Amino acid sequence: MKKIIFSLIAGATLMSAAHAEGPYVGAGIATAQRNVTAPAGATGVSGDGYKTSGKIFGGYELDKTWGVELGYTDFRSKGASYTSGSTTTSTSTSGHSTYLAGKATMPVNDQFSVYAKLGVADNKAEQGALSSSKTEAYGALGVQYARYASGSPRSASPAK
Repeated sequence: MKKIIFSLIAGATLMSAAHAEGPYVGAGIATAQRNVTAPAGATGVSGDGYKTSGKIFGGYELDKTWGVELGYTDFRSKGASYTSGSTTTSTSTSGHSTYLAGKATMPVNDQFSVYAKLGVADNKAEQGALSSSKTEAYGALGVQYARYASGSPRSASPAK
């Protein structure tokens, strides 16, 4: 049975306003390690390794530092195979994860900030007819870009 060992949420975070209070939505990149479960003595095991996937998330920033976030990642299907005796078996692995986390953000400048998230994730994995579900701690570190930073021409108040 495949296990999702960890998920790294990184870069490519698109947000409408990194320093604004209120609701936000975004997209990101995630990866998970896949381990194919094969019978003892099986040879030619393929399909192990990492596969990059996308994620979507949304949250609410209570102030410039603190917020909460809910996200979903579909780890997509990946083919796998192994040989046991004279029989070669083909299967696929897939999985998804849903998380809820608290988020702390610290601005670096007007356009970039760093963040840390800590919460809980519900992870589901499948390989062929085998399936597992596990609730685990969730954590992430990253950098985000504010498309319209405070003080930029697009966010400036009109002159009176």
